[in-house]
Amino acid sequence: MKISTPLDLYWSMGLVLRDLRAIDEKLLKTFDVGPAQMRILHTISDHPQGLNLKEISRMIDVTPGNASRLVEKLSQKGWVDRSPSPISKREIVVRLTREGSRHLRKLAPLQQQEINSYIGKQLSPELIGQLKVILEAMEEDTAAS
Repeated sequence: MKISTPLDLYWSMGLVLRDLRAIDEKLLKTFDVGPAQMRILHTISDHPQGLNLKEISRMIDVTPGNASRLVEKLSQKGWVDRSPSPISKREIVVRLTREGSRHLRKLAPLQQQEINSYIGKQLSPELIGQLKVILEAMEEDTAAS
């Protein structure tokens, strides 16, 4: 399929993202975790001091209410800890627990392997690099808008 317009590109990107999401969801389901929950685990693992719900919702691009529900599910599994913020009693700070960290260390490489396998079958390392540059340029343009 030849892409000749930005709209063609949009539709092609949508199909690729659909396939990537399906691969990711299938893997994550085996660990009883959803894609948004996984994004939260990845996000808070980069912030050992913890993040509040507003920060989490902004970083993973969901509403604060959705972030709260997702964090509650992770808390019920014992993967995150929610505690009052030392700065504000109205804020909750979310941190990764040992159990959450253990699951993330186990799942993240499998997730990366599945995604790498799909993309690696389709694109050479050079094309992957070029696509990354293009997508980063589009992200920067979107952020500037």
